[in-house]
Amino acid sequence: MRPSPPKWADRFLQWFCRKDLVEFVRGDLHELYGFRVDEDGKTKANLAFIWDVLRFFRPSNFRKVNNSNVMMISNYLKVGLRSLKRNWGNSLINISGLSLAVGCSITTFLFADFFLNLNSIHQNKDNIYQVISRIEENNAEELYGPTPMIIASRLKEDFREVEHVARVQYLRGNVKFGKNVFRELIQFADPSFLEVFDFPLAKGHGELLDPNEVFLSNEMAIKYFGQVDPMGKRIDIKFDEEVLSFNVVGVFDQMPSNTTFGPEILLHIDHFFRLEARKNNWIDEAKATFVSLRPEVDPASANQLLRDYTKVQNEANAADPVLAFELISFDELTSNNEIQDKIVPGNHKGGTIAIACIGFMLIFFACLNYINIAIASATTRLKEIGVRKVMGGSRSNIATQFLVENFLTCAIAMTIGTLAAYFLLLPGFNLMTPIVIPFAFSSVATAVYYFLGVFFFLGLLSGSYPALYISRFQTLRIFKGEKSLGGRSYFTRVLLTVQFLLAFMTILASFVFSDNARYVKELSWGYNPEGILSLPIGEQSTLEAMKSEALRNAHITSVATASGHMGVNNNPIAYDYLGKQFRVMTYDVMPGYLGLMNVPLIDGKYFTNEGADRNSIVVNQLFVDQMGFEDPVGQQIEFAGKSKMIIGVVSNVYHAFFSSDIQRPMVFTTGQSEPNFLVVKADPANLVGVDEYLAESWSVVAPFDPYVSYFQADSFDRYYDNVDTNIWFMAVLGTLTIFLSCLGLYGLLAFRLQNQLKEFSIRKVLGASKGHIIRVANREFIWILMIAFVVGVPLGGFGIEGFVKALFAITKPLGATPIILAIICMLFTIGLTVFMQIRKVIRINPAVILKGD
Repeated sequence: MRPSPPKWADRFLQWFCRKDLVEFVRGDLHELYGFRVDEDGKTKANLAFIWDVLRFFRPSNFRKVNNSNVMMISNYLKVGLRSLKRNWGNSLINISGLSLAVGCSITTFLFADFFLNLNSIHQNKDNIYQVISRIEENNAEELYGPTPMIIASRLKEDFREVEHVARVQYLRGNVKFGKNVFRELIQFADPSFLEVFDFPLAKGHGELLDPNEVFLSNEMAIKYFGQVDPMGKRIDIKFDEEVLSFNVVGVFDQMPSNTTFGPEILLHIDHFFRLEARKNNWIDEAKATFVSLRPEVDPASANQLLRDYTKVQNEANAADPVLAFELISFDELTSNNEIQDKIVPGNHKGGTIAIACIGFMLIFFACLNYINIAIASATTRLKEIGVRKVMGGSRSNIATQFLVENFLTCAIAMTIGTLAAYFLLLPGFNLMTPIVIPFAFSSVATAVYYFLGVFFFLGLLSGSYPALYISRFQTLRIFKGEKSLGGRSYFTRVLLTVQFLLAFMTILASFVFSDNARYVKELSWGYNPEGILSLPIGEQSTLEAMKSEALRNAHITSVATASGHMGVNNNPIAYDYLGKQFRVMTYDVMPGYLGLMNVPLIDGKYFTNEGADRNSIVVNQLFVDQMGFEDPVGQQIEFAGKSKMIIGVVSNVYHAFFSSDIQRPMVFTTGQSEPNFLVVKADPANLVGVDEYLAESWSVVAPFDPYVSYFQADSFDRYYDNVDTNIWFMAVLGTLTIFLSCLGLYGLLAFRLQNQLKEFSIRKVLGASKGHIIRVANREFIWILMIAFVVGVPLGGFGIEGFVKALFAITKPLGATPIILAIICMLFTIGLTVFMQIRKVIRINPAVILKGD
């Protein structure tokens, strides 16, 4: 039997296509479908058939509209508007819930769309890859962005599949134009960099050929020159003690907001080789090596070719071996947080998926509310349904009426939700995040598909069951009064239980995430950063002069210098000991640095004399553990090509944010290199004044260089801001979830209790107490809540804990506190919602209700 195309797509074609075309078009599409099944398989053939149907969905191909159908739809809309107006309370609850859900869905979709289309400015993005190094560290494989300098030229020479190769490096420099001096991050790249990437130019040409030329971003051009045309202007850049002049030959256009990688100041890479005395070999590394493959090339074959370089590199640089070189696609660079020292920022893919799931879940919540309330509220329309059927209305007419009303409600809700997202939700979301997400979809097609998808999803999911359920009612039973709604149907019980279960799990997730975020925020750094200020200084004469100025200040209690500085400038190097490979953080410090930084000493001593301790090192406890030393002090080891003796062991400290579950092994040396940081310590209350004093001194010592300083206690502020964002976001999510749940419960209770007023009145007449009535009214909801808690605690606990571990490197074990808080929050809000309705029942006058019946 030949396979057939998707039935819904085939019926959709027959529904909209003109009568004079439909048979010919269907015949051609079915014939084409058969060919595709034979060549590509059923799945691809189905997708191609659907796409062909959608492409044919054009006004010129629509069948003529029957006037009677237009009048019928118009009548449905009029009845729907009257129903919305008559049942305004029910309509208000439904529209409010759906509007909030749609607004949140739009906000979360824009967030996900933004991060799923990062750096979409590059037309050739699918063919761009970065060469990364796979190394072994601590008996585990790690991915690193830097690769040997020579790989770029070897790839271009050896492989026809490679179209362009470009290396990227960075250095700090002082940019001077006129009287203004700025400390900037300078990017160096090969000329082919502008061939690999499509950075649009607002002015100038797109070739980085002359080493004396510089390209600026639009922001930098405005920063330096204002509204003056920068083309042909000269700027001076000072690297340490050398000043170079460059002509501005190009200005990049304003980059889209979703561009995370782009040059601010771009120079020819030849300058980097000369300034840093680097060579094109297997030892010196490029920060990143990008490759543009020809469109027909499979990256797997290129990875196979890269394996030939592994042996060559390890022979040339045995001290820093690699397991393999491989290509990582440009898209994966933005979502893979396991790549160390990468230069293309991005977002955790799990976080983006979680945000998208949240938007879907909120819409699902709103749909559950709508279904429950729609079924319960149909009680008020039983006679209308009966009269329609007596007058000849079919089941399909009744179902269509309710579906049209539902789509009308959804249209109103989507309009309000879109306005809420534009004016309130997205701006509020942007206030909580370090980035600004624009109210813009990645493409017009994406926006159209999204809004149509949400509209039909809402309309069909929330309206199909109520419409089909209500249209089944039999006329005779309605007029006999045998048919009623708002009772205890199993379907509504299941829906309410599922809704409470999902709400509880969401609230539990918000408490667990917030609890873990606070736990990370309160973790000790391993040392006290308060009262410490550091200044990056490249020139030794300037450093010595500033050191002298610092010693003159009475508020400064101690001064030290270092090459590299914890929390600000970290230098990882490869270290091999008895066949074990490690990445070790190294700092060359003067005596007094470790004491100034408050790094606790566990065993041995700090450096006391720079000259006497040149062949000594201080290590942290993690280094000792990984070396396997039982008595480390006095141990002689080979480090950086020299024999060194361990004279001290300090506790483990975090040199960077808590991005790993363990700190790095650390080695401190002294007197090995020229320092590039001045570090001072003062009373925290006087630190701002000390910073001002040093800034004034700097203006005298180095008037042509910008003053830059870092408060040690602020080193992790950017990361703490992200933690605060997580806390706020989860709090808002929990609030929205409980609001939607209670909104639906409020509406459902209103109809159910209205139908039970006669029962409660009779109970009151027979002597029932208020407590008895409250128990009867709440009995069903108590059982539903109990089921939600019993199922939600283990299911939510294990699932959420696993998700937290996937997102956070350091996690707090799941305790009872978040679970208890989630239960209390759920009970309080639901109890308050129920009480607002039960209060009306308690206050009713039985005589009025029974007489009215």
